[in-house]
Amino acid sequence: MGTVNVVGVIGDGLGLPLWIRFIGATPLCLLGAAWFFMAATLVFRGDNVEKPNRMAQFYGYSVCLIAIIVGLFTVSSLIGTSFERAHPLESSSMFGESLSSFDAYKASRNLQQQMEERAGVARPDTVSDAALHAQYNGLVQDRIAHVRYNSSKTLVTSGLLLLIAVVLFGLHWRWLRRTNGAAPA
Repeated sequence: MGTVNVVGVIGDGLGLPLWIRFIGATPLCLLGAAWFFMAATLVFRGDNVEKPNRMAQFYGYSVCLIAIIVGLFTVSSLIGTSFERAHPLESSSMFGESLSSFDAYKASRNLQQQMEERAGVARPDTVSDAALHAQYNGLVQDRIAHVRYNSSKTLVTSGLLLLIAVVLFGLHWRWLRRTNGAAPA
C-alpha cells in the first residue's frame, strides 16, 4: 500500500505519485489488451481441419518473444554487474563518498564538511591523516565486500533467469516447428 505524502499525493515510498505510475503502466496495459484481443479472435474464430491451430502458434510465439525480451534485459544486467564487480570502488555509493583514491576520499569529505558549515551544523575536523587513512581503508574493504556480495547475488539470479529464458525459448521454438510441420532443427 502506498504512503500519503505531505501534499496528499499517494506514492509508493519512492516519491512517485500515482498518476506517474499509471502513465508508466499504460504501454504495458495496451500491450496486454492487444495480446488478449488477438488471442480471443483466434479462439472464437474457429479452426477448420485443414488449418493449423492458430492459438497454439500464438501462445508459442508469445513465449518465445517474452523469453527474448527477458534474455535481453538479463544480459544487460549481467554486463552492468560485471563492470561493478571489476571496479568495485567506482560503483555508486549511498553515502556519496568517493573511494576511488585516498585523495578523492579526502576531497569528498572536505566537500561534505563545507556543506555542513553552510547548514550551520559544522564540527571541527580534528582527524589526523593516519586516522583518516585507516577510515578510508576500512571503507574500501567494506565497499569491496558489499559490491562482491551484491554482484554475486545478481550474477547468480540473472544467470539462472537467462538459462530459464533460453530453455523456454528452445523448447517452444522446437514445439512450434513440429506444430507447423517442419523438421526439427
